[in-house]
Formats: sequence, C-alpha cells, structure tokens
Amino acid sequence: MRKRTGDFGHLKLILAFLFISVVLPNVVKAFDSSAAGALGSFETNETGIKLCAQIDAGPEDALHFRVSNNQGYSTDLVVANNSCAHINTEAATYTIKQRALQEYSLTGVTGGTVSADNTPFIATASGQYTIIYSAHYAPKSYLHSFGYTVTKNSATAMDIHFDANGGTGTMNDQRFGINASQALTANAFTRADHTFNGWNTAADGSGTSYTDEQSVSFATGGVTTLYAQWEEAKLLYNRVASQTNGILSLDSLAVKPDNNTNGSGDGVFTYEPSEHNQYPVYYYRGSVANENSVIFADYCWRIIRTTDTGGVKIMYAGVPSGTGANRQCPETANGINDAIYKFNDAGHQYSALYMYGSDEAAFSTFTSTAISDGDTITIYKGAHLENGLYTFDDSITDSFSNLRSRILSEAYRYICRERDANGCTAVGFIISTSQTSYNYVHLGVGYSNVRESLDDTVLKNEHSSQAKLVVDEWFSNNLLTKEDKLEDTVFCIDRDMHRYADRPVDPNTSTNEYLAYQRNNSGNHYSGTFQPTLDCVNRNDSFTKNASEKGNGALDYSVGLITMDEAVFAGAARSGWSQNTTSYLGSVDTWTASPAYAGGSSYPVGLFANGNRLYENYPPSQYALKPVVSLKPATRYTSGTGATTNPYIVE
Repeated sequence: MRKRTGDFGHLKLILAFLFISVVLPNVVKAFDSSAAGALGSFETNETGIKLCAQIDAGPEDALHFRVSNNQGYSTDLVVANNSCAHINTEAATYTIKQRALQEYSLTGVTGGTVSADNTPFIATASGQYTIIYSAHYAPKSYLHSFGYTVTKNSATAMDIHFDANGGTGTMNDQRFGINASQALTANAFTRADHTFNGWNTAADGSGTSYTDEQSVSFATGGVTTLYAQWEEAKLLYNRVASQTNGILSLDSLAVKPDNNTNGSGDGVFTYEPSEHNQYPVYYYRGSVANENSVIFADYCWRIIRTTDTGGVKIMYAGVPSGTGANRQCPETANGINDAIYKFNDAGHQYSALYMYGSDEAAFSTFTSTAISDGDTITIYKGAHLENGLYTFDDSITDSFSNLRSRILSEAYRYICRERDANGCTAVGFIISTSQTSYNYVHLGVGYSNVRESLDDTVLKNEHSSQAKLVVDEWFSNNLLTKEDKLEDTVFCIDRDMHRYADRPVDPNTSTNEYLAYQRNNSGNHYSGTFQPTLDCVNRNDSFTKNASEKGNGALDYSVGLITMDEAVFAGAARSGWSQNTTSYLGSVDTWTASPAYAGGSSYPVGLFANGNRLYENYPPSQYALKPVVSLKPATRYTSGTGATTNPYIVE
C-alpha cells in the first residue's frame, strides 16, 4: 500500500472545534458548515483525507491527530487553526484519534457513515466524505477515538462518591446510568452529637442539595462527590444545660422564686453537688412558662430536672391543643384522666407510702392512750424477744408528768401492752406524746425492736399504694409503647424517719417525721435542718424498674411521682408563703410520692398546692396524680423553644 501525506484526494473530513462558554459547559454551539466547507474545499477529482482545524478559542492554536488504517498505515498530524492537512488514501478502514487532550462531539456526516460507538469508518479509493464535528477545546484525561460522540460530561455513567464530611463510617460508590432514575444509597455515616441533614455537592453546603435516599437521575456522566451535611443535634439535655443560671444557695431556696432580690428568680439552675459530674443535674425553678414545656407521646409535660446520666425528668402537664406544628400546652393542667384520687386508705403506718411491706402485721396499728399527769406509767428502753417473752434494758416507773419529756429525750419508748403469767408478750413503740396522752404503734408478733418491725412494714416493697396502681394503669394504657424512649431512672421515696432508731430525738416535737418532710420544711431553715436534696441515700428507697447498683427493681414500669425535694427545688415551700402561682407546678393540688410523718392516726403524705405551697394531707383525701417519667440520655427534640405556645417536640 502506498503511504502519501502531501497531496489532496477525494475523501473529505472537516473537524471543527468551536469554543463553549464555561458558564454553560454542556451547551454545544451549532457548526458553521459554510465556513467549514470553504476551509476544506476539494478539487473535483481530488481523493484522500483532508483534516481541517477551525478553533474559536483555546489554550492552543492547533489540533493533534493520529491517523491509521488496517493496512499498517499510521501518521501523526498537527493542524493549525483555520488550515487543513491532506492524506491520500487507498480503500481501507481508517481510525482517526486526537492525540492531545481535547473534547468534541459529532454533529453530522456528509457523503458517508460514521458510527457513534467507536467503530472505524471505511474509506474507498475514490469516495468523497464530509464528516462534521462541533465541540470546544478543553483539557481531558483520556483520548477520543474517531467516530465516538463526546460532550463535556460524556461518560456513559455517573459515579457517585459519598464523603462523610466529618462523620465516620464507610459507603460504597454508587453508579447511575445516563437518565436512569434510582434512589441514592441510604446514609450510613454517623457523627457524634449531630443529625444527618442530607447531601450536597459542596462540603460547605453551597452546592446542589439532595435528601437521603432521594430518587435522582443524571443526563450526563462522570464522577460527582456528595458530601454529608450535618446539623448539631438538638439534644434536650444540652438545651437545658445551656440555660443554667448557676447555683442557688439554701437562703435562696428558702424564699419565693419570684423574689429576685434574694437571687432565687425563675430559670434553670445547677444542683451544686453534681456540678463537676460528667452530667451535672439542672433543675427548673419558678414559673418558667416559656422554657420547660414538652410534647411527648401526644401529652404535654413539664421538665422538672435532668438526671446524673444525662436524662431529662418530666411531669405530666395535660393534653395539647391544636394540631401538627401548631400544638400548644396549657399553662396549668389537671392530673391524669382529669380526676382526683386518694393516695391510700388511712390508719396504718403504710398508708403514706407509695410501696410498702406487710400490710396486716408488723408496725401497722396505731393506739392513742389517754392519761393524766398524776397517773403512773412504766416505760422501757431496749426491747429483746426470747421464747415469746420481752425483756428490756432498763425501765422507769413514775407519774406521766415526770416521765413525759424523758420518753423522747432519753429514748424510753417501749411500753408493754400485753402480759400473761410469764411476762410481757406484746410491746408498743411510743411515737408521740401530748399533755393528755401518749401514742404508740404496735410491734408485730415476733419482732424485738422497732427497726426490724418498721423495716418489714415500711421497707419491704411487696404492695402498691392505690396511687401507684392508678399511675401504673395509666402508663400501661397510654405510654407502654413509648417505654423504649425512657430511662430506668431512680424515683427516690425516702422512707427513713427522723426519730426512729439511730436518729436523734427532738423532745419538743410530738410527731415522727419522715426525712423527706423534715428536711424540706423551710420553717426549719434557720435551725439548720432545711436541707433539700436530689440524692437518694438508701438503695431500697431508690425505686427503679430493674434492679441495679443504684435501684431496687421494685417498680412495674418506669414511672413514678414527683418528690417533696423536687417540688422544693421547683419553687414550693412548706411554710411562710401564701398560695400563689409563681411556680410551673401549677394551681392544681397534686400528690407527691413523699411520706410526711407518723402522727395521730393519719400518716399524712406530702403534696404541692396552688403553685408553690408544700404541705401534707391524709391519704384518703383526694388530689390530682401527675405521673413522672425520664427521657433517655441523648433524647433529641425536633423543634420548639420550651414555651407553652411552642413546646419542645420529642418524637
């Protein structure tokens, strides 16, 4: 075969490259055939290949080609702008490639056929062809074969690369066929304390955005990186923590929360003993009408405080009004079922307890004995039981007027209430005295001291109060499907008593106070006994659903009631305040879970009333019940500011 590179033949190829604006990189300008025809004119009898360059603009002023055929012919050509190179040809199959890194597209063929799938064209010895390309000049990373149509993003597929953009995890690339619609791969990246917020073609979110698993298609091919977009997670604990006003002193806790001159105003405060913990405890105090409202499980709640694990403890606050994003919570609300309930029946030591032990045996019966000052009485210290008979460490017999003060101050608190021929068979424990009587509880048969008897009656968690039964039933009917959103937190029901065994005796007080009541009496502030706490000392009083190092595992569900201590931190107080509504606790009288004291035959229970007045009443009295639950650590809210008109929304 002859190889000719200088003279002109009859096969005509015009390759024209037109400049494309970078603003519209995928738009190809129309080819000017008249200009190309003039540039690549053939004489009538010419044969061969004429390659012409027509470049509107570009970094170079020439085109580079390699021309070869199936007979072993090959030559490289450099064709200057607005000029042509001519190659004589024989009948053969020719392939023309660009050697420089440029891009172009096929727009038309005259006098022959050129495939768009890389198939070489067939030239005859005498045929004439015009093959027209229209493109722009731009660097690329690959060579283009003659006959293959190329545009700016001319790959046959779009490959999507997923970038974690500060997150962790791995995701495989995803391939999309041209114009083939499919869903983006579901996000598999995570980032601590952040919420995934879709994809973007720019790391800073300034490009094109896509949602997770959005159905998309691409008209052109290539490689695109999608960057995960992150939004700092709306963690409810963090939101509460960010609002703290620091630590309140006992002086401030002992005055009204609206008395700002004492530094006890409304807001969020830090519980001092937890200040340096991993998760400090924060509590709401005062009216905070625009701060602590939550909608969860289609009910309204008020945030009481956080927990030492990063959870958020909330109290029932009614039913929201409105729908969707317009839901609001009431300023104050009735208890569950818009009803009132008694805490328990009266007349027993266990009446004031949320849970208790033996309901018919030890320490359950109360007796008040009338006595005159001149009447003689024998009192004992230290009872011991052996073979059904009681013996004592010491005894005093004297007139009631002489012994009244010594009963409590010197702990002569036992009396023998039943005797037979062999000795004392039943004892009582004096819990209070007055000018005309002494009051005692019965130790159960077989108990030698008040602590054992008290523990079996009070501290064995075998029976539920009527209040607990109501709360549990409401939870089972309304919140059971959401229990996986709740933490198994401690509900502290402090059943230790101020004056029973191992506690100091106050001879000036006739009642025996449970510690929760005794330490929260703001009237005791200046005597040093006002010591509200959010800590639970005794594990057996730390009520949880599951047994753990911290909790007793006595509850059926992860739900309880607010305590006296929590009510005090919220703004309630035992004495010295008139009723008002400066506390978010509301104006509806509501039971707490804290027993008050064992005095008379009542055994009262603590409650808060009309906003911030803390007092006690008898278990058969009827008041609202407002369940308390604790949202798990890392609970997120989707929207809201905490206002009753714009509550935090927890899904």
